[in-house]
Amino acid sequence: MGMGNPTYRAAGADRGDDLARHPLVDALRGEMLALQRDLERCAGLHRAMARQTPNGFVLLFDGELRHTMADGGALEAYAGPAAQLEGRTPAEALTDELAAELEPRYRAALEGRTLSWECRRGTRTFTMTAGPVRDRAGEIFAGMVSGTDVTQVRHGEAMNMALSQLATAVARNASPSVVFRQLAESLRDLFDVTSTAIARFEGPGRATVLAAAPHQAAELPASVRFADGDERHAALAAVQHSARAALREPGGAPGSYGAALRDEGVVRTAAAPIRVHDRLWGALVLSTTEAGQLPPDTLSGLGDFAELAELAIGNADAWEQLRRDASTDALTGLANHRSFQERLRQEVARADRHGRALSLVLLDIDRFKLVNDTHGHQVGDRVLAEVARRMRVRLQEGELLARIGGEEFAWILPETDGDGALLAAERLRREISGDPIDVAGTITASAGVCDLGAAGSAERLSQLADRALYAAKQLGRDRACHHTAVAGLHPVSHGIAR
Repeated sequence: MGMGNPTYRAAGADRGDDLARHPLVDALRGEMLALQRDLERCAGLHRAMARQTPNGFVLLFDGELRHTMADGGALEAYAGPAAQLEGRTPAEALTDELAAELEPRYRAALEGRTLSWECRRGTRTFTMTAGPVRDRAGEIFAGMVSGTDVTQVRHGEAMNMALSQLATAVARNASPSVVFRQLAESLRDLFDVTSTAIARFEGPGRATVLAAAPHQAAELPASVRFADGDERHAALAAVQHSARAALREPGGAPGSYGAALRDEGVVRTAAAPIRVHDRLWGALVLSTTEAGQLPPDTLSGLGDFAELAELAIGNADAWEQLRRDASTDALTGLANHRSFQERLRQEVARADRHGRALSLVLLDIDRFKLVNDTHGHQVGDRVLAEVARRMRVRLQEGELLARIGGEEFAWILPETDGDGALLAAERLRREISGDPIDVAGTITASAGVCDLGAAGSAERLSQLADRALYAAKQLGRDRACHHTAVAGLHPVSHGIAR
């Protein structure tokens, strides 16, 4: 009897077929298919949601913390490209720091908790939320993290806060130095750079740094002069040159401002113009010693802040101008009589408190009435202005030079005894009489000197210096006299021709 080919079946095959048809397996397969459909549906919904928010992103992950979907306009700035994340866990796809931040929150979401936090990634700020994803029956089958880039929002809030603080300082009549210092510190916090400065333009090729944060480097003087080509290497010079915001990398010829910045380790500077009453007043300046800081989009934010800060700067500048007008002689630019009296009282109190020397020089232009009578008051004014300019040459830090009368000047010299003040007065007198002034010719001056040790008080100091001045006049003018020279002279008459 013929036999057909035998059919061989693996042991247990019947049992496997039976198991595959088991109701429990069918139910499990159905649940897995439903779960897969839920995941796909959920991923589709969240992907669409993420793509509708340019500054947001969404991450979906399963029970093993593996990303099943990653999408959104801000995703790459936060964690990297989607292709790097999908199908991988945080430990596999992210930096150790970011994985350590996310994994505990992923697990908390899978346990049914919802968490919110804020974090920084480089220069960007994100608000984050993690929570569970549930099916129709309310069971957790995945977790989700959503993030929103709120850098601009936080930057705007910080700007508003900084401007509010500036406005408060101005409203409380804070001195301009306080306002400018506060502005420099706010800029540093806002833009997260190495240093910032508030600079005022003083004329072509010149600027003064009014405030800096954290401080002005010793090698970078407060009074800045720009060299040819600095506009290509220093943002501050570029702003004065073009009146537009600028971003520059320091460099240039030795001795230039750009080269000085480079030598200080600055790798990039940004500056935005400040306009007060429609004129270019100065600039806000940012500097960094770190590569990667101050990207090109910095200029937009800096320009916006500069425009908003202009009102506070204008008010502070107006306050400073009023203060200068109230304390400065308009013709010579020196301190006026009121400023002199206030400063003299302060210096006398300081010298008494610390036991230090202090001297006063009173100086008077010889025969100035004759100059006015012969050449007119316009020439007289030019003589006064030129004498003041020549005296400034001898002025040292901490000293005060004031015009206290028509042709009379006062010079306060802290940390200087009577002998030192007499030598200084002689040098000042020779400086004044050096070259002829206009049609008035050679101008001479007489000076009287007194030190606090001999006087004891501010009032007595002024009196003795005044007597010494008249002694110089009585002895023939064009000389400086110490108050001790008064001894042996006839009582000084204020009718002596000056």
